[in-house]
Amino acid sequence: MPHAIAWHVTLRLDRDYDRVIATTIPAIRTAARLFLRFGARAGLLAFGIADTHMHAVLVCDRAAAGRFVHDLEVSLRRWLDLAVPFARARFTPVENQAHLRRAFGYALGQDDRHAIGRDPFREGTNLPDLVGARPAGAWTRTRVSELLPRETEAGLRARLPWGAALASPVGLEAMDLLVEAAEAAALAPELRGRTPAVVEARSAAIELAADRVPPGELARLLGISPASVRRLRNRPADPALVKAIRLQLRMRHAARAPACGQ
Repeated sequence: MPHAIAWHVTLRLDRDYDRVIATTIPAIRTAARLFLRFGARAGLLAFGIADTHMHAVLVCDRAAAGRFVHDLEVSLRRWLDLAVPFARARFTPVENQAHLRRAFGYALGQDDRHAIGRDPFREGTNLPDLVGARPAGAWTRTRVSELLPRETEAGLRARLPWGAALASPVGLEAMDLLVEAAEAAALAPELRGRTPAVVEARSAAIELAADRVPPGELARLLGISPASVRRLRNRPADPALVKAIRLQLRMRHAARAPACGQ
C-alpha cells in the first residue's frame, strides 16, 4: 500500500501448533532483544509480546517489514528453541495518525488486553526503553517523539503498572532486588557468566549500590567475590545503565511494597 505510514505486524505460530511462544521472563527478554535488534533497521516504533502472539509497529515500507519478520522469526526459532513453524504473518497498513496512535497503544497493551498478568514490568514491550528503564532500545524514544509527539513522558509512565514509582527513591530495603533489576535493565536472562553485557550490568549495579552496601554484602548479592566487586568498582559504568537499574529497582520495590505491608 503506497500511502501507508507504518505497518502493524502480528506474528503467531502455525495454528496446528498454537502455543505460548516465550514461556518465561528470561525467554521474553531474549525475544525483546531480538525485536530491538532487527527493529533498529526496520523503523520499530513499538512491540508487544503476549502469550501466543506478538505485535510490532514498523515505520518502513512493506519490503522492509517483510525482511524484519523473516529475520525475527528465524532468530526466535533458534534462540527460543521453537520446534514448530510460524504462521504467515499478518501485515496491516497503518493509514493515518489516529491509526498510528491506536496501533502503538495496542502493541504496548497486550498484557492488559488479554489479562495475562505475567509481565508486570512490561519487559515484553519497549515501554522500559521509552522511559529510561532499559538502554537497549532507547532509540525508540526518539522515533516516538518524532512520530507521536502527544506521547509524553508522563503518559508513557502511566502505561506501566508501577510507572508512578519511577520518581520515588528507594533505600537499603530494596537492595535484595538489585540483581533482578540489573537483569531487566540489561535484558539479560540471568546475571551470570562473563559476557560483556553481564559485566557491564554488574559494573552498573555496583556503581549504583556501592556507597550504600558494604563490599562483602554486595559480593554476596551479585554472586561474585569481594575482589571482583573492587575491580568492577574501578571500571567506568554506563550512566544510562545505572539509571535504568535504578528505575527497575524502584518499580520492583513498589510492586513488592503492598505484600510487605500485609
